[in-house]
Amino acid sequence: MALMTISTYVLCKKRKRSTMTHSLFGTDGIRKRVGQSPLTIAAITKLAHAYAYWLTTQYTQPIAIAIADDTRASAPFIKAAFKTALLPYDISVYDAATLSTPALIKLVEQNEHIQGGIMISASHNPAHDNGIKCIDHTGKKLDAAAEKAISTLFFSAAISEPDYLHMGRD
Repeated sequence: MALMTISTYVLCKKRKRSTMTHSLFGTDGIRKRVGQSPLTIAAITKLAHAYAYWLTTQYTQPIAIAIADDTRASAPFIKAAFKTALLPYDISVYDAATLSTPALIKLVEQNEHIQGGIMISASHNPAHDNGIKCIDHTGKKLDAAAEKAISTLFFSAAISEPDYLHMGRD
């Protein structure tokens, strides 16, 4: 009888774990070794699609974001992949070039036409790592609900292909 109870308990725990939403976001955005998900070309594209879809549920058109990076060797790759994936959602992307995170935050805060920001940086992590920080229209990192919504979209098949009828600007 005790074995049955333990087996049932383990089965219930497995079911519960499989229905839990994984979060892409850690304490300060998404960080990983470049070449490992979510910092592969396919995963960055999927992440940008999830972010774009989330943006379109939060803001009215026109939507614009600013994107900046640090000086890590992988930053141009991540930025290009992210920008490319956003444009078919009719989101304009302003490339702020190489900036610090506080400078990008100030740019977003001071421009009422920008609804968010993406910072490509892993701060004090090893050089082979990089990260993506998502900033809201007030210059703050996304709240837990927004991070959960984007993570849920990323891990689901709920995002449909964009219609490609309206393109954002770069």
